[in-house]
Amino acid sequence: MLAPFSRFRAAAGLRERPGADRLALADAYRDNKQPEKAIAKLQLALRSDANSYELRMNLGRLLRDQHRMIPAAEQFAAAAGIKPDSVEALHELASAFIIN
Repeated sequence: MLAPFSRFRAAAGLRERPGADRLALADAYRDNKQPEKAIAKLQLALRSDANSYELRMNLGRLLRDQHRMIPAAEQFAAAAGIKPDSVEALHELASAFIIN
């Protein structure tokens, strides 16, 4: 179903972003108040793109919003490992520990 988009990206010389489609779908689920489906999509996306700062931050925030602070903190810590200079990831990590 997404094959035409892949061909378009290749023809346009655009680089594939493995989790981008799932991130967009997760955003749609979140916006429609279906956080568990959003979490599942982000977890699936991380299987193919484990070093994605954006996926980890989004998953951490969804987990935090579900009051699942330890798994959220794990995602923020992973994001901070990917981008050690990210004040945003460190702030979210600290907040998850304080709230927990």
